[in-house]
Amino acid sequence: MGKLFGTDGIRGIPWNYPFTEEFISRIGYAATLVLAHYNKRPGRKPVMLIGMDTRGSGKRIKKALVEGIWANKFKVLDLGVTSTPAVAYLVKRENADFGIVISASHNPPEFNGIKFFCRDGLKLNEKVEARIEALLLGPKPLVFKPIRHAIQKKDYSADYLAFIRSTLPPGFTLKGLKIVIDCANGAVYKIAPKLFRELGADLTVLGAKPDGNNINIDCGALHTGAMQKAVPDAGAFCGIAETGTLMLLSGPRTPPTVSLLPETHIALLPVTRIVAHMEDSWDLLRAELGNMPRAINFISGPSRTADIEQTVTLGAHGPYRVHIVLLV
Repeated sequence: MGKLFGTDGIRGIPWNYPFTEEFISRIGYAATLVLAHYNKRPGRKPVMLIGMDTRGSGKRIKKALVEGIWANKFKVLDLGVTSTPAVAYLVKRENADFGIVISASHNPPEFNGIKFFCRDGLKLNEKVEARIEALLLGPKPLVFKPIRHAIQKKDYSADYLAFIRSTLPPGFTLKGLKIVIDCANGAVYKIAPKLFRELGADLTVLGAKPDGNNINIDCGALHTGAMQKAVPDAGAFCGIAETGTLMLLSGPRTPPTVSLLPETHIALLPVTRIVAHMEDSWDLLRAELGNMPRAINFISGPSRTADIEQTVTLGAHGPYRVHIVLLV
């Protein structure tokens, strides 16, 4: 990790450094200087996509970022409130130069973050992040002339829903199932209920009334109390909370290959095993096992790699699909 970039972009509390509006504009400008070099096409104006979650600080951060991006004559497509995976998918599909998501994931609403995606829809590697940091933190101040343009708004939600449906087996349906979903008052508060209803589920929706200050507050994967109550009340098959990472341990019945080799990984997870923070998972492990297992794997989604002939490949170093069923 660098001085600005952490494990998932740049995060902080607006409007403290590095999330002052002036420095955010510099972040946008520095990103264009570095990332434009990876997708040069003569005669074509460079393009970037930007989306955000429901945090109240998102609009001001977006405005500051875009001022820096415009300074290098980029066309900006504003996707509005949308999920991180949607931006990653659309950057590649739309052949954009890069994408940005303004989000702090599962953190409380007072935090926010800036995540970058390269033209292949992947997160930036550390070398690229280091080049951006070098411009922002170097001895020579990063100076640019602000240029104002109109942001072009684009709604690709129907396209992203169609893409999600295309990944499901032919004829897949949830008809006859009662399901509770908790959208954490976050970016998928509209699209997730729409998807499940289109698939035929009899749906109960929680955490779908964002107000800019309630994302992840008493809802979502870190606060499952409301969902635990709603599932038996609704007679539902299962509950689904909109974020999370699996911690998998090796053992006599679960060798490391079980976590990595299957193309489709299905995990049955009791809600009582959901903890709030990474540190809590280690505390739970030490309390129950004492000694560390030979291997611990973390799965936060499908495996992606580009080290095979520089082609983005799913499932090469881990599962192609990950499904988590929460048991209450």
